[in-house]
Amino acid sequence: MKPVCRGLITLILVAVMCAQNPQTDSGIQSTVHQPQQAAAPLKVEKGNAAQLQHDADELVALTRSIPADIDAANRGLLPKDMVEKLKRIEKLSKQLRKELPRQL
Repeated sequence: MKPVCRGLITLILVAVMCAQNPQTDSGIQSTVHQPQQAAAPLKVEKGNAAQLQHDADELVALTRSIPADIDAANRGLLPKDMVEKLKRIEKLSKQLRKELPRQL
């Protein structure tokens, strides 16, 4: 496996794991509570809201499938669609980052 691909896979895996289990440097979950601000309601067009939700759901599904692909890659079996999944994750996240600020 190319070092660049292995590095990208490792980066994605670490990001997924950190997002699922946020911890402080000591490994203990933080107990400091920040005051929560009321979220401003988003003014989203109905058609656009459905597309944003669809993109977010697809992003979650793809992200959850990556750890199994990483396990297979560690055993020497590179799933043929893993690179495409990673590219799609990247594209969806860019689209969501671009669209959400417009909705605020």
